[in-house]
Amino acid sequence: MEVILLENIRKLGRFGETVKVKDGFGRNFLIPNKKALRATEGNKSYFETRRAEIEKENAKKHAEAEKISGKIEGKVVNLIRQAGEDGRLYGSVSAIDIAKAVTSEKTPIEKKHILLDKPVKTVGIFPVKVNLHGDVEFTININVARSDAEAKDAANKFARGEYVNPAEAAAKKSYEELLAEAEQQQAAVEANASEDESKEVA
Repeated sequence: MEVILLENIRKLGRFGETVKVKDGFGRNFLIPNKKALRATEGNKSYFETRRAEIEKENAKKHAEAEKISGKIEGKVVNLIRQAGEDGRLYGSVSAIDIAKAVTSEKTPIEKKHILLDKPVKTVGIFPVKVNLHGDVEFTININVARSDAEAKDAANKFARGEYVNPAEAAAKKSYEELLAEAEQQQAAVEANASEDESKEVA
């Protein structure tokens, strides 16, 4: 379908442009969130008639979004969850959970603003993109931990650049273990080959 953009949208177009989008994206996201109008003749006339007014409102929203981004960009937001010893959560952290955690710190963020590809299912600190309006996009860090003390310790290490997510540490350990095992197997093969050569000479 074709739509008229009511704000700048990254990788799609600028305010006032008519662009082609997938039907589902237009119907389920752009239009209900008032980011675009279906490009019918009636809507084109409506847009041109109110263009200056819409642009003024758009500029106001953009300024508000920039102000909010200045307050929380790069911020570490704590979410306390139950998890096993291996760090896997008994459940998951979704976009709505993140929005509530940020909003609880007096910053109005909605689920639709959180750009999360998939729910978080382990403890750790993860970067999450937030898009408040048009091209106002920035990153916050969610700190998923089992307790306030664990969250504080992780945040301090993160601030010092010393933090490594438990899942990454486990993956690194597994890789190192596999590498060590491969080296041992190679050494055993070489030892057997050397032993066979000694028998042939004898």
